[in-house]
Amino acid sequence: MLGSGEEVLIFCYMRVAAVKKKIYSAVKNIFFRGKLAYISETADWVIKDIAQEIVQGLNAVYKSSAMITYSPLFLRKKIIHYGSVSALVDIDGRLKLGHHSNIYVLTWYHVIDNDPRLRAIPEINKYIDIVHTTCSKTANTLLEYGLDKKKLRIIPQSINFDVWRPYEIQKRTQIRKELGLPAHKKIIGSFQKDGMGWADGNDPKFEKGPDILCDTLIRLSEKNDNLHVLLTGPARGYVKQRLDGASISYTHHIVKDAADLVDYYNALDLYIVTSRVEGGPKALLESFATRTPVVSTSVGMASDVIIDEKNGMLTEIEDVSDLVESSHRLLCDKQLSDRIIQQAYIDVQEFSHEKIVKKYIDELYAPLGFTI
Repeated sequence: MLGSGEEVLIFCYMRVAAVKKKIYSAVKNIFFRGKLAYISETADWVIKDIAQEIVQGLNAVYKSSAMITYSPLFLRKKIIHYGSVSALVDIDGRLKLGHHSNIYVLTWYHVIDNDPRLRAIPEINKYIDIVHTTCSKTANTLLEYGLDKKKLRIIPQSINFDVWRPYEIQKRTQIRKELGLPAHKKIIGSFQKDGMGWADGNDPKFEKGPDILCDTLIRLSEKNDNLHVLLTGPARGYVKQRLDGASISYTHHIVKDAADLVDYYNALDLYIVTSRVEGGPKALLESFATRTPVVSTSVGMASDVIIDEKNGMLTEIEDVSDLVESSHRLLCDKQLSDRIIQQAYIDVQEFSHEKIVKKYIDELYAPLGFTI
């Protein structure tokens, strides 16, 4: 349901923009002579960022071999990679496939409770050649709902070390000043969209766990009275209202270019993930790469990548007490924090953009005839 007038205007603007992008894509598809078309969602958010990363990586290896598009229209004899289940399956559970001469790949990041798109799995088994996900939790859920195991591949998200890097202490201090953050407080980060819609976001997006985040921060503030929360992303109204009500100070910025978030990570003492469901999150590898200690619920890639108390702190989903205790320990025990970020920085090297793009080629595309 649409709420405020602002929400309606944003919705209408995004629908018009989406139609324009699909028309432009259809024209571009006619003239595409490469091998692989990566279909992204039209919204300028994480799925599109990942699409750009993969296509740029492919074209760095094989020039002009891949492109981003928003529609399969007019594409023939291509490998078409749907970058999310929403790009493939409509609200009625029907597949938005193109011509029968194409070969199809699907990336399915996570499965929410009562996800109606699960009903499309029989059709996915029939028409999609390879289904990719980023973590074992999603893979296991899809198998439980009947996905053909022979079609399933697990390849994690990647990180671009040209962008995501740790700063020296002097630059970290300078960044805090530039962002207007209090010098004497511990800065805790949360960089995501966790409210419904694209306006204020006063209604929480359940799977992202903003209620768990706020419960954690409120209880953590009772142990640490020098906390300041750094928020980015749209639709953070629910979190801001909860923090205001608890008299917890915060700074909220909208960052247009995701790469600019590297400054924000380098301003942090701690990053907290409180989601109930994830495919990543991207914040996990971004924290590792910027030497930012991270506490996360056991979601998505976190359950595969984090070794508790070795390269991060891992808690059960919705376990606020453990989230608070793990966060408190990292904020107060510098030796523990330093040891964790050192190991995390070593571990994240296995997720370099180049290594993951090679896995895409070797495990997703080459078996389907991706050759130059």
